[in-house]
Amino acid sequence: MAGAGCSIGRNGNAGSALVCLIRLCWSHNSPSQGGVVLSLPLITDDRELRDLYGSFASGVIAVCAILNGDPVGMTVSAFVPVSLRPPLVSVCIQNASTTWQALRTAPRVGISILAKDHDRVARQLAGKSVDRFQGIQWDATSEDAVLISDATAWVDCSLHSEIEAGDHVIALFRVHSATRHPELSPLIFHGSRFHQLHTTAAVGTT
Repeated sequence: MAGAGCSIGRNGNAGSALVCLIRLCWSHNSPSQGGVVLSLPLITDDRELRDLYGSFASGVIAVCAILNGDPVGMTVSAFVPVSLRPPLVSVCIQNASTTWQALRTAPRVGISILAKDHDRVARQLAGKSVDRFQGIQWDATSEDAVLISDATAWVDCSLHSEIEAGDHVIALFRVHSATRHPELSPLIFHGSRFHQLHTTAAVGTT
């Protein structure tokens, strides 16, 4: 009998045969890179799934524009750079969002990547207040894209397309212009809480 590095001749004893059998079973049932075969628990409710998604740390952005003379905006944590040519970014927004139903009609939208001290701004723009912008410093472009003051980056964009994705919509934006403020650290969202980055050594340094 041979396999998985085993070879037992006629004079092989029972112990050797058992060891070889174990090795054969391991080679046929374990992943190619070694380790055990895992069986993950099923996700049984929305709370568990939400907690799972919350395991992924992300930045926090504000999506804002002027509509009918007033600023309208919301907080989003699902932001993804998508393409360089053409320059596209995306956000995920709940289908039930009435704020998005208004913002999607704006010819230009401002995306602000919020800084570490913007936790109050993030909470306020995510709330149900009638005046979400009370006490928040912001500016607007000539085409009514609203940008939050002291953000780590600003992006002036327009809606490119929308993709249905379950109970959310993926909104793709075409980037027209942008600027960065690299001296500012971003606000981080993880585990349903806001956090700040801690500076460590740069990658590749010792």
